[in-house]
Amino acid sequence: MRPARIVLPALVLLAVPAAAGVDLEKAAPKSFGDCDALASAHPLDREALRCFYVIGNRLGQREDAARRLEALLAVRPESAWPRHWLARIYLDQSVKRDEAEGLLERAIEEFASAGDATGEVWSRGYLGFSYRNRRRYAEAQAVLEKALDVARGSGEPELVVSALIELAWLGRDQEDLRSAWAHIKEAEAALPPDGSASNRARLLQALGAFSYDTRRYSDAWDYYRRQRELVKAGDPAWEAGILRNLALVAGKLVPEGRLSDDDFCRLRQESLDAAVRAGNRHAEVGARLLLASHLRGAEALEEVRRAVALARELEHPDLCWALWLLAQETAKLGPARYDEAFGHAEEAIALARSTGDRVRMCQGLVVRAAMRMVRGPRDRGIAETLEALDAIEKGRDVQLDRDARMRIFARHAHVYRRFASQLIGDPDAPPSRGDLGLAFSVLERLRARELLDSLDAARGTGEHTLGGPRTAERSRVLEEIAGVQRRLVAPSLATGERESLFLQLERLELREAGLREEIASGDPGFAALRRPSFATLADVQATLAPDQAMVVFVAGQEGKRDPNIGRFDLGFFALALTRASVERFALPRAEILSAETEVLLSLVERRDRSEREGLERLYRELMQEIVEALPPDVDRLVLVPDGVLNRLPFDALIDPHTGRPLGARYEISLAPSATTWLRWKRAKAGAPERVLFALADPTLQAASEGTSSVRGTSVLGQALLLGPLPHARGEVRAMLQRLGGEGQILLGDQATERAVKEAHLAGFRILHVAAHAIVDDEYPERSAIVLARGAPEQDGLLQFREILDLDLEGQLVVLSACRSGSGAVIGGEGVMGLSAAFFHAGARAVVASLWPIGDEDLFKLVGELGRHLGRGDSVGVALSRARRRLIREGAPAAAWAGLVVLGDADLTPFPRVERPEPRPLLGWVIVLLATGVLALAFFLRRRAHTRASQA
Repeated sequence: MRPARIVLPALVLLAVPAAAGVDLEKAAPKSFGDCDALASAHPLDREALRCFYVIGNRLGQREDAARRLEALLAVRPESAWPRHWLARIYLDQSVKRDEAEGLLERAIEEFASAGDATGEVWSRGYLGFSYRNRRRYAEAQAVLEKALDVARGSGEPELVVSALIELAWLGRDQEDLRSAWAHIKEAEAALPPDGSASNRARLLQALGAFSYDTRRYSDAWDYYRRQRELVKAGDPAWEAGILRNLALVAGKLVPEGRLSDDDFCRLRQESLDAAVRAGNRHAEVGARLLLASHLRGAEALEEVRRAVALARELEHPDLCWALWLLAQETAKLGPARYDEAFGHAEEAIALARSTGDRVRMCQGLVVRAAMRMVRGPRDRGIAETLEALDAIEKGRDVQLDRDARMRIFARHAHVYRRFASQLIGDPDAPPSRGDLGLAFSVLERLRARELLDSLDAARGTGEHTLGGPRTAERSRVLEEIAGVQRRLVAPSLATGERESLFLQLERLELREAGLREEIASGDPGFAALRRPSFATLADVQATLAPDQAMVVFVAGQEGKRDPNIGRFDLGFFALALTRASVERFALPRAEILSAETEVLLSLVERRDRSEREGLERLYRELMQEIVEALPPDVDRLVLVPDGVLNRLPFDALIDPHTGRPLGARYEISLAPSATTWLRWKRAKAGAPERVLFALADPTLQAASEGTSSVRGTSVLGQALLLGPLPHARGEVRAMLQRLGGEGQILLGDQATERAVKEAHLAGFRILHVAAHAIVDDEYPERSAIVLARGAPEQDGLLQFREILDLDLEGQLVVLSACRSGSGAVIGGEGVMGLSAAFFHAGARAVVASLWPIGDEDLFKLVGELGRHLGRGDSVGVALSRARRRLIREGAPAAAWAGLVVLGDADLTPFPRVERPEPRPLLGWVIVLLATGVLALAFFLRRRAHTRASQA
């Protein structure tokens, strides 16, 4: 997992910043009197002097603690520990920052001279915290790297963990997300099983923040909940910050049904009460802002004003967030307050610019643009929104980590969708051609950016950059990953060993991804990766055939209304394009479609035709108006889904008037974006001599009693449950026979991971895999085609990261493996599953499955596909005809609707050879000869008749 930094400022300063926190496992004194006694008996002892810091936090009396430490320091200036704890109190209170840094710098020198590694690492950690909060990142980096060196030299794992956690927070602040997560995972691995409660709590806090960043909200909730259990008996101020984070996560879990609104309300108030009670003013800022975000009217405005005042006093990073919220709440007071509202927004943007905080500046531009689009003037709103989109994309471009780029971009997907709906969504006025074109181009800037990056890079060089030390190192790392995964799928593995192996796997995955990006950055085509060219509305319309239409779905949110500021977002909608027209259609809300799709998919899997009502309902809601508006000669649809619609079997939707599924009327294909579709359409198709490279029914290493003949999905640890596929061998043999020509088929123990990696796949027109697949929605790059190992160093899992290296050049890939066409849906990017990996590797079209399909069903369906491909049909026509045969035979939707065409459905691997028209002269000769033959026959027959009559 490689997290993206999501702009939720409340998480930025709620991390416990010091290299060491309160030792929660020791019985703490109860009063300053106890601390005075300890300091008198042990004037140079770390724990004795730490007592003042602990009691100050616990009782909310930090000023009193600071005075006592100042007095002790005056009496014993030779002691470094009073300096350390006094500096921490100053920085916790955001007071005397320069003096605090001076105290820490002197303490570091004294600790280093005395050989006190603990003191030096802790002081360096807190000094680094101060530097990074003041945006002095280079100084923070130097201080914290030295802290890690000292910690490693000490041989104390706890100190190493502390230094790594601080470096992780610094990486997050600098948007170096790959190194940040690498430091977190290294700290997690380094922490001893009996590690201190303080380090365990700090590690849980970091894991919670990074899980929140990557939208793994359930994980974040679990980490913060466990952290609170460790902290709540020891440090009320720290607990207040954790409660604030729990409340923030709770807001994301409510829409998922994991928590109720009442739970969320309770947590919001509880976090604010705890922050005020403990005197944790940093946590109080975030708690008030979260509370204000969910209040209305005067109550909301009052809370946000308090938060702004406190954030100004503390020079808190959440001041930007507070100003955005103040701008929005002020605007709700009516047109007379608009200037004031925009003033707050401009202040937030200027503040972010002055500190070099690109992330907060970007969010400020987004907030200002949203207000301007609603309040006008419209032209200025459009200009400011385009400025915000540029800022979003610059933030994406600075990330070298692929996963981080996707997740950062997903964070802002709603901005693109909302802007498009604002441009064309007025129900009382048809949009102009200019607005339609701009909305379309904005949506294309959002979709499938990672795939476009890959296509551009490949076009820049014609091949992947190979060779060199980085490539060799990546190969070694891939072998190590395979080794760990071989151990993870062992039949019996202790829980502790499994957890350790997963930690090791995550560290190796981070290294492999980093090496992959370094290799790509050396490619001359890499520069094109950052600024792709996007399809325009005119481009697409000119490319569509007369019998073809494209439907672009946009998964917006339910429109937000306010009597003073109007409507922000018009929700889910679709654009239907033909060569001559563009029309806009409103659709149901995303949450309705999501719920209906989930129910429908569960009914389809039952195979008892109970899904019919749901198929008819979704037809009416999604496609009926669109179909009725399309010209009658259109019989091919290119669909660009969004959100939950990536999982919907459009072919199976039933027109209630005719009782026929949509796939019986239209040839349907799916594309991740109009731009990628246009790229594939314009690409030159090759014609390799060999027709088919196929792997089928690989021999699995550890099939067990729980095997399955459904080519279905699993997580990594469930690979052992996969069994043989009796129809797969016949499927690939029939495919080659129907295609004709030369091919290569690998079966059983010959269908190995090594074989497909070493094959020259560019020499074949079709790659066909009939095997099991495992799809990991949480960690997409672990998704795999399950093959025979073929070599001791292989694990038999052809994973996403390895598929990227295959030499596919415009071929068709047939994945006769379940859920090979599904996976995690990432906002804007679309489905990140196995099919996406093959596109990144150069495939032009992929036939894949949305859900588990029975082995026998796939045998029939793919067999028909091969028959029509061999006759010269395009991929789209071939699959459409194959499905229609099963429809006529009465097969349930589960048997045919899940197999879909992704990419360029017009790809024709075996074009029909058209016979040349006869030349005109030759035609006349043939006619004359035929006439002569007929005349001669007539003469001979007449003569024979005359002779017979004479006789």
